[in-house]
Amino acid sequence: MPIPKICFSLTLFIISSFVIESIQADEGWSKVHNNNLTSIIPLHHYGGKSYYMGTHFRATYQQAIAFCEQINMKLLTIRSHEENERIFKYIREASVGNDYWTSGTRLVDGYNWLWLPYGETVDYTNWSTRQPSHLTEKCLQLWVVRGQLEWNDRSCDYRYWFICERLNNQNNNDPSI
Repeated sequence: MPIPKICFSLTLFIISSFVIESIQADEGWSKVHNNNLTSIIPLHHYGGKSYYMGTHFRATYQQAIAFCEQINMKLLTIRSHEENERIFKYIREASVGNDYWTSGTRLVDGYNWLWLPYGETVDYTNWSTRQPSHLTEKCLQLWVVRGQLEWNDRSCDYRYWFICERLNNQNNNDPSI
């Protein structure tokens, strides 16, 4: 039985309205992220990235990922000692807690650590002594230990602060970035 024209038109209108709203939302976030002086979202800038400190509420690993995606960012990756030190500086400046989620995980295969948003192997590491320690702990947490920012494996269900990032040259229309 063919779909009545009125139903088809209404469905098409609803879908097109949703697509237009999504495009407008992406354009809005592009403007926010492209304007380094914006007061809409407080960002830190370092090494070709912008960072947002998620210090207003604690979230599980999955909730942190979802929140970062909602503001057109990704959960944190750390690729060098210098970046680890810069993130530590931001954590000290935020003065809110000592435990933060990164996007590091071994949820994919249970063994190998990767940066989930990019599918890249975690090459640089800064694990605390005797970490990672449990195969059941599949998410990478940052924690301040003995005045240093170190890494720990943790169950993904804990609620921690989190840090979102965005590559400064990120193209909203390219889902691979």
